[in-house]
Amino acid sequence: MLQRAREAYAQINGRAAPLYGLAASVAMAVPLLVGTLTGYAAAGSTIALGAYLVALRAPEGPYGSQARDLAGGVLMVTVGAAVGGLLSGHTWLAVAVVPPLVALGTAVSQIGSTAGMAVLNSAIRPPTSDVVHSGLLEMIGGLFTTALLLAPGPRGG
Repeated sequence: MLQRAREAYAQINGRAAPLYGLAASVAMAVPLLVGTLTGYAAAGSTIALGAYLVALRAPEGPYGSQARDLAGGVLMVTVGAAVGGLLSGHTWLAVAVVPPLVALGTAVSQIGSTAGMAVLNSAIRPPTSDVVHSGLLEMIGGLFTTALLLAPGPRGG
């Protein structure tokens, strides 16, 4: 069981990267805390969701490769949140769109599960008139995660 848990964490040179987990948790906790303290809990949770979805990508490889992968994740989260927001309130249309998107994400590694999760999470929200606002909030969370993961500092485990 411990081996499976270890494999679930981001790997750098075959070792678990504890700073990755710390950066990802900070990227999710800060928006939740700030949103709660300022009375904008819904916005904070939307930002935290974007941070979470980008953190799921667990980029590996050299710095440039990680940056490209995270940028792709931010793009997938932003587009996925917008598409999901448009599907919100249209359950059967969401049922028709999400499974092929998940299958496409499985086949194309640059897409991964991020787009499908972003679409699904946005589609199941109550319908709102401001789809762009939600997409931008999730993008902010993704950019925050990216900034923390690419910040200069110690690398590896």
